[in-house]
Amino acid sequence: MPQSCAIPFAFDLAGVAAGRADHRVPSRGLLETVDGSRWRPMATPAFDRTADCLRFVQQPIRRLSDDQICGYEILARPFGRTDSAAREVWFAEIEDQHEITTVDIGALAAAGRLAGAVHTSDAQVAISCNCSIRSLGSSAWWRGLEHALETGGRGAALVVELTERGTPDHPDLLASAASALKKLGVQVSLDDVGDPDGQHVLALFEELRPDWVKLSGRLIAQAAQDQRQDASRAEAELTGYLARAHAVGASVVAEGVESQAARALCERLGVDAVQGFLLDKPVPVQ
Repeated sequence: MPQSCAIPFAFDLAGVAAGRADHRVPSRGLLETVDGSRWRPMATPAFDRTADCLRFVQQPIRRLSDDQICGYEILARPFGRTDSAAREVWFAEIEDQHEITTVDIGALAAAGRLAGAVHTSDAQVAISCNCSIRSLGSSAWWRGLEHALETGGRGAALVVELTERGTPDHPDLLASAASALKKLGVQVSLDDVGDPDGQHVLALFEELRPDWVKLSGRLIAQAAQDQRQDASRAEAELTGYLARAHAVGASVVAEGVESQAARALCERLGVDAVQGFLLDKPVPVQ
């Protein structure tokens, strides 16, 4: 069992793992299932129970070397917000109202179910789910993580993907949480590297030493443009991120790959895996 980890809030991870701690989560932050693929927040100030249902979908991640699935990402999709820009606004509003942890706990639950379904003894498929930096300071989120580990099996390759949303509430929170995750056998990923909003995570790149680095789909699309000055700048930026990631032993995934030009760019630059509509569209969590 894991030992107590240095987290900058009072929560006994070892006690939870050993079954000594209280697994009940306060009503604030609970999710109730609607039909197995949709989740609805219990009454919280930021959610309208009738309008704001969530569904969680899974999207494959494929290695470029052999085109095989090496992982899945769990994505939260609020109903009534099919446009990506509208979803970004919704997530920003939820973050501002300090309710993003509710969504993150639901993603953990879906990740645990999927990990239990796809894990085999001869090959591990990584299951990643987003986590706001703010959620790392929530004991309810850590309980949700422990439940996901139990649901998926201790051998499952669970990945916590730190998103660009939110800022640390404590200067040592990111590094302490990353250390705790690794002691629990959970891998760490940095999301949307290359987006301006993710610079606070990138600043701790070497200290966090992530297992995975997810390159911004916007930057990939920009670099894939043919014969444009901004494309050359974006490609140079991508090359720098790749070098930093590989220097700390991280695998690099390109997000938002939606064209053959983008895939060819990733192959040429030495990206390890890709994710996007060109290969696979998200489907409800199986």
